[in-house]
Order: sequence, then structure tokens, then C-alpha cells
Amino acid sequence: MANRVRSSLYVSLYGFLLSFSGWYFGYEIGMFNTFFDIFYANAYPGNTDGESVKANLSLFIMFGGMIACLSAGYIIDVLGRYRSALALMTAQLLIIAISLNVSIPLLYATRFAHGYLACSWTFLAPLMIRELMPDATKNFFSGMFYIFLTLGILTAYGLAYDVLGDYWRYVFAFPAVFEIPKLISFVLVFRIESPKWICMRTRDADVRQALIADSLKRIYVDEDVDRMASLIVDESRSASTGDEVGVRDLITPAYRTQFLIVLLINFLNQMTGINFLILNSTEMFTELGRANPKRDTFIMGIMNFIGAVAITALAARVSKKYALVVGMGVQALGHFILLLAITFKAGLLAVFGVYLYMVAFAMSLGGCMYPYQADVLPATGISIASVIQWILSTLIGKFGYEITKKFGQFTVFLVLMIIALIGSVLFAGYGIVTENKTDAEIKDEFNTKTFM
Repeated sequence: MANRVRSSLYVSLYGFLLSFSGWYFGYEIGMFNTFFDIFYANAYPGNTDGESVKANLSLFIMFGGMIACLSAGYIIDVLGRYRSALALMTAQLLIIAISLNVSIPLLYATRFAHGYLACSWTFLAPLMIRELMPDATKNFFSGMFYIFLTLGILTAYGLAYDVLGDYWRYVFAFPAVFEIPKLISFVLVFRIESPKWICMRTRDADVRQALIADSLKRIYVDEDVDRMASLIVDESRSASTGDEVGVRDLITPAYRTQFLIVLLINFLNQMTGINFLILNSTEMFTELGRANPKRDTFIMGIMNFIGAVAITALAARVSKKYALVVGMGVQALGHFILLLAITFKAGLLAVFGVYLYMVAFAMSLGGCMYPYQADVLPATGISIASVIQWILSTLIGKFGYEITKKFGQFTVFLVLMIIALIGSVLFAGYGIVTENKTDAEIKDEFNTKTFM
């Protein structure tokens, strides 16, 4: 029987605010890639060390993300989902205020903090959507998270104009326009804790039942709340999700397969080529004779957004496993077309291959990875598995361009195509469909899973 919501408007606004957390991630990741030179020329006139500072800032935001991978899952499990969200939003506003000062050390510190906070949202928002939103809307709002992430990147590109150099503090402070009302909304209106977290942290059965019911009644009608609370407690007991999962538990038979699967998709998120394309696309389009390579590169971002919209629109019809498997296969096809373009010096064909790749990435490893890992692992598992993505992102950001120069574009994208194909096959064999399944069912299926 479908659970009836108290107010569709309330649920939609809550899902929108959770999904919008992706915008902050995209904006902060993209802003210094596009706006740094303009900012530095105005904040530090006459200084000539801008390139080294920019490179260091990229490392600091990546280091912040890696530290979040090692600690944020534990913090989310200790504080709870709701208090963690309040802490992240409060910290964002504090870091934004600090970043308005002209100081290189503070600049490094705030970039590290933004990396930590942005990465933490990639764990917390999909978890809250998974654990709190009605079943009929989970996939939609999970897809919206990635739509907002791509919008954040596009917003950063849209602000990269010299005329805004004198107003760099407004560019830095822009996220506060959204974060202040979002924080107020969570404090006054959306005071909802995850029933799953309540099960994990509350031992007294009567207190647990009462707390879960109090949380659910903010979303669901009173007639359904007691039944739902009992089901959640029973499911938690049968899946052993009422116990806190530590790092050591991830390599036990109960969680090993799904942990390895999430490690795999975090590895593939970087090693199917997204950042290699971002780093090399403009130069590659130039070498292949494109008239406006910067415009072609900007449209890559538009293709990413289009893919995010497409997977969100298809969320009710396409499983995340299917999207990931097919998406990685199409990414490999995009690389193959790109290899043909490099071989025959065909600029238009290269654009087609790259755009096909970007749409496929958004519909799979971009838009489906975060909600899939929230489906199959607890918060600690998600954060630990994500370390590999941030390490690879840091290494590719630091050495990716040099690697492509050393080995050549053809060789690099051939290897990336092979990785995408192998990844698609492995995930097809060991991944599972998670839609409309309880935590207990997902855990049991992974425990008995064999290849294909």
C-alpha cells in the first residue's frame, strides 16, 4: 500500500532543498577554474605568482574532499542526518564570510573547507533523499541533485567575466543568497530526522518507536505513521541496520560485495575520462581545426546538463543499474568516435564523440552514482569508498595534462575506452537493481550475488 503524504508541496520543497545541495558542490568546484585569474588580478594587483597559487588551491580543495571521505560518514552517523545538515549549512556561511578577506593563507584554508563541505553533501543529501523521501520521488530528487550540481558549474562559468573583477567578493558570497534561506527553512520548517538513523542510535524500543513516528508525521498522514514506524523498525532489525557500521564491517561478508561495487563506480567516475576530457578538450578541438574551440568546450557543460535532465526525467522508468551499465557502454562508444576523429583529423566528429560521452556520463556515473551508493551502503561506507574518486581526481588534475602530452591523445583515450567497457561488464555482472527494495533485501541479494 502506498504511503500517503501530508502535503505534496511540503515534500516537493523538502526534496528540492536537499537536491539543491548539489549546486553548492558544482559552484565551488567550478568557480576557481573559471574566475580565479579575474579575481587574482584585482585582489592582488602586480603579483606574478597566480599560476602557482591556483594550482595549490586546486590541491587544497581536493585535500578537503579527501579528508571528508575519511571522516564525514562517521560524523553524519554520530550527529544524525538533520543536525549534520544544519552543521554543514552553518559552516558554509562562516567559510563564505571568512573568504571575503584578502589573505592567501585564508584563501587556502577556505578552499580546503569548501572541499570538505562540498564533498560531505555528496554523501549526506543522497542519504537523506533515500531515507526520508517517499518511494515515488526518490529517483527524481536524486537526479535533481546532479542537475543542480551541473547548474552550479554552469553558474560559475557564467560569472567568469572581467567586469566582475572589482566585485569578486559578491562572486565569493553568491552561495549565501541560497544558503541563508535554506538554513532558515531547515531550522523552522523541515526539522526531520532520518528514521533509519533513529533506529541506529536509539536502544529503547518505546522511545525509538515514538521518535520515528514523530519524524514520519511531518511528511505522512497520521493514519499511516504507526504502520510505517513498525515496518521501519522490523526492517532495521532484519537487515541489522540498527547497528552502527564501522570501517572494519565493510570488509566482512555482510558488506564486502556492495563495498567493492561502490569502490568500482567511484574508480570509474574518474577513470572513464571525464577530467581528461575537461583538461584536454579545448586544445584537442584546436588541433582538429575547430573554429571556436572554447565555445565547443563550453557546450560540453551544456551536454552534461542535458544528460542530467534526461536521467531525471527517466528516473521512474529506468533503474540505476541499467543506466550505469548502458551509460558506461555509450561512454566507450563516445571514446571510439573520438579515436576515429583523432585518426582522420575530423573536428566535427570529435565534437560529436565528446558530446555523446558527456550525455552518457551525466546519465550514468554522474547522475546515478551518488544515489546508487546511498542505496547499498551506510554513510561510513559511502565516504570511505569515495576516497578513491577524490585521490584520482587530484592526481588527474595535477598530472592528467602531462600524461596526455607524454603518451598522446590517441593512447590515453584508447585506455579510457577499454576501462569504460570493462567497467560496464563488471557492473552488469556484480551490480544489482535497487529500486523498490528494502535495505534487508538489498543486503541479502548482494550476499548471494555471483557474476551475472
